[in-house]
Amino acid sequence: MGDNWKVVVTDAETDDLPIERRAVEGIGGALTVGHCATEDDVIELANDADAILYDYAPITGRVISALKRCRVIVRYGVGLDRIDLDAAKEAGIEVRYLPGWSAEEVSDHAIALIFALARKLLPLDRWVRDGNWGYAGEQRTVRIVGKRLGLIGLGAIARRVAAKAIGLGLSVVAHDPFVGPCAFEEAGVQPASLDQLLASSDFVSLHVPLNASTAGLLGAKEFGQMKEGAFLINTARGGLVDEPALVAALRSEQLAGAGLDVFADEPPSSDCPLFGIESVVLTPHMACYSEVSMDEMHEMAIEHVVSVLGKEKR
Repeated sequence: MGDNWKVVVTDAETDDLPIERRAVEGIGGALTVGHCATEDDVIELANDADAILYDYAPITGRVISALKRCRVIVRYGVGLDRIDLDAAKEAGIEVRYLPGWSAEEVSDHAIALIFALARKLLPLDRWVRDGNWGYAGEQRTVRIVGKRLGLIGLGAIARRVAAKAIGLGLSVVAHDPFVGPCAFEEAGVQPASLDQLLASSDFVSLHVPLNASTAGLLGAKEFGQMKEGAFLINTARGGLVDEPALVAALRSEQLAGAGLDVFADEPPSSDCPLFGIESVVLTPHMACYSEVSMDEMHEMAIEHVVSVLGKEKR
């Protein structure tokens, strides 16, 4: 094995990364931890790195062109919407991510949002805190058993959502043109076109990556196709949804509510119109988090680095 490998973490929340540090030192390298927010930050820190691990730092074409010897870039997570994949391929740099990571946590979160919306948990919490008690007649709660959940995407997270939803008595349909018939059968869900899914589902949950073909996937047209009184769940990426169109659909009560862990701009501005809508449940892009999943994330990510650098000699 070589020595003097430089492995960079571009945007860690803490400098204390014992899992990564032990693994990198074990192949004769050194770990450098940064808190990069801009392209220039990343270039200054990582231009001479052999491997990069990143979360939300921008890994743009400009950044990649400045890398002198990088062999692998690993995303702490599932989505690859913050990296220029074409530039990395042209530069001969492997790009890896963590497929299947936090599927249990994100699917739990999606189910939790369904319950919070259907049972009006936040409005009822406020009702009690305001000194009220008993039947809150204006809060129209929903019986979940027998309702239909539509999954846009049928990857690892969506399949866990399906399994949990079926166990709770929902029927489940899914739309995913990139998986074969066996995937639907194995997940116990019915395939549907996007139009069919939107028109028939009481809950619609997004589980697709953000890219050029999915940006703004749900807008005014699609919200108009949804059942009146349906709910939207988004634990994937905020950019999948046209937020002004969503606000309009909620205010007009075409949609009965939305559970959102992600936003088009993160963090959202203090005047975000979603904040003023009572039928929306908001969480701060943390569906993937648990004590277990965080350890798994660090272990899975650094294993990718070791698998590349550990096979080479300097």
